[in-house]
Amino acid sequence: EIGSGRITCSCAKEVEECMNLNDRILAIREGGQTQRCHTMQYLGPYNVAIHSYNALNLLLLLYPGNPSLNLIKAVQWHDTPERWTGDVPTPAKMASLKLREQLNEIEHDVLVALGVGNLLNDLTPKERNWLDAVDLLELYIWSIEQIEMGNRTIGPLVAQIEIIFGNRGSKTPRELYEVYENFQWKRTP
Repeated sequence: EIGSGRITCSCAKEVEECMNLNDRILAIREGGQTQRCHTMQYLGPYNVAIHSYNALNLLLLLYPGNPSLNLIKAVQWHDTPERWTGDVPTPAKMASLKLREQLNEIEHDVLVALGVGNLLNDLTPKERNWLDAVDLLELYIWSIEQIEMGNRTIGPLVAQIEIIFGNRGSKTPRELYEVYENFQWKRTP
């Protein structure tokens, strides 16, 4: 049972016994309402649904050819488990391997319980790089939007993202890195 703070489904075969389709739909919708970057002050709403929508748009606009359905699902639902774990800041996960491993395990169990299975584990290395890169690029663009709207408190986040992009090196697909390097915020007409 997800709502009690315990995940009792441990494999995809048990999903039907854990949650019916209606409950899974409602749980995934709730997952989209989870606030991102909650440890920072920012302007306007920024939740998992907004982030996932924007990350998916980046994937669909930039991926050469057609991305696999599994990659599309992974981009759409990768942060849904944060409804139950919270959006634990990256610095905390980087500071503790044990915390990161436990969160990964819980998030995997949530995805299984929601009936979307092992979608993150089923990605190819190339697809995983795309997921990680669109996730990061979306956060970067959101951060630049925040700064352009006058929120200077986001500056340290942009600096962290720049370090992460630098450390990713060739793992970042060229198409995404070019957008990162050349991105300029402006209001569309």
